[in-house]
Amino acid sequence: MTNSHETAQFGRLLKFWREVHQLSQEALALELSSSTRHLSCLENNKARPSLSMVKTIAARFNLNERDTSHLMLAAGFVPENPVRDLTDPSLRWLRNAMELNLNALMPQPAALIDRYGDVQLANAAWFEVMREAEVLDADNNQPNYYVLLFKLLEVESDEELRQNTASLIRMALQQEYLLSGDARFEAVLKLLDDLNLLSSSWPTRAAKLDPMASYRIPIKRNGQIEHVFNVNQSVGATGPASYVSEPRLTLCALYPESKHSQTNS
Repeated sequence: MTNSHETAQFGRLLKFWREVHQLSQEALALELSSSTRHLSCLENNKARPSLSMVKTIAARFNLNERDTSHLMLAAGFVPENPVRDLTDPSLRWLRNAMELNLNALMPQPAALIDRYGDVQLANAAWFEVMREAEVLDADNNQPNYYVLLFKLLEVESDEELRQNTASLIRMALQQEYLLSGDARFEAVLKLLDDLNLLSSSWPTRAAKLDPMASYRIPIKRNGQIEHVFNVNQSVGATGPASYVSEPRLTLCALYPESKHSQTNS
C-alpha cells in the first residue's frame, strides 16, 4: 500500500475526469482493460498508477497537453511534452506579444530565452549592456543567456556573491538535465563548466541556498561597474505553477538595485 498523501492528487484528478465524462468506475475499468477494484484503489489513494496506465487514462479522456501534464505530475511522473519553437508560424502572435513586452520594458535591458537559455528576442538596451560588457560575439548569434551571466560574473569582485549566483544557476540547469535526460541541457552545462568560474564545492553551496527567481549580477555602464537584479518571469499557460506550456519561455529583465539609480535612455 502506498502513502495516501503521495497519491491523493492523482486520485482526485482521476475521479474528476471520470465524472466529467459521466463514466462509472465499472465502465471506465472495462474500457481500460482494468478492474473496478484497481480503479477504486487509484481513486482512494491505495495504489499508485504505472506510467502506461496514466497515458492510457489521458488518451481515453482525450486530455490536452496541459491536463495530461497535470495528471502525470500528480502520479509522480515528469511530463513528456514536445518542444515547440517560437519560430513556429502558429506562434507568430506570441512572438509579436513578446516583442511588444520587451520594448515596453525599455530602458531596462531585457531578453526572452527558451528552456535551454538560448536568447530568442532582446530589446536594444539588453544588446547595449552586453556589448559594453564585451560578452557577445561579433555577429550576436543567438547567445546562451546563462553563459552570458557567467561571463558577467567574471568581473564580480565579491567572491561569495559570484559563487552563490553561479551555483544557483548551475544547480537549476543540473536538475533540469537530471529530470529530463535532455542532451541539450548537458551541452549547456558543459559550456558553463568550460568557463571555470565555479568552485568544485558548488553543489554543496547551492544546496544551502534558497532558489530565487532573480540573481544579483554586475554589469558595465558608461565604463562603470554597477549591480542589477536579473529577474525571471515564466511565460506560459495559467494553471498550477508546476506546469508551463510549450514553448517554455522566460522573460529576463535587468533592474537597478534602487529605483532612483535607473538610467534613462
